[in-house]
This record gives sequence, structure tokens and C-alpha cells, in this order.
Amino acid sequence: MKVKDTLLIKLLYLVVFFLFFIIGGLWLWQSFLLKTYTIDHLKTPTPKQLQRFSFKPDPEVLKELNTEDVN
Repeated sequence: MKVKDTLLIKLLYLVVFFLFFIIGGLWLWQSFLLKTYTIDHLKTPTPKQLQRFSFKPDPEVLKELNTEDVN
């Protein structure tokens, strides 16, 4: 019985250690990601970046919209 108890205690220590290890690693990783990506998002985008994400409507749709009656 005593051997089982010590094995269970060692297993419990291992589980707790790995839980802290995994949670700590994830926390450090997400804080690193937040630090690197929020700085990038705070920068003002360059005109080329703005052009890449700007909306360009279809010319055919614009023609249709301009020719409709506005009454």
C-alpha cells in the first residue's frame, strides 16, 4: 500500500509540474505574440499596404448604379 501511495504522489507531482509547464509556456508564447503583433498594428500602414486592402468596385456594377433612376 505504501508503494502505491508514493507512486501516486510522484504521478501527482508530475501532472502538476507539466500543467504548470504547459500553462506557463502558453502564457509566455501569447504574451510574446501580443507584444510583437500589437506593435505592428499600431504602426501606420504604408500606402502600398493600404492599396492592397482597399476596396475596388467592379466597373460594371458602377455603370449599373449610375444609370439607375433616382426618383
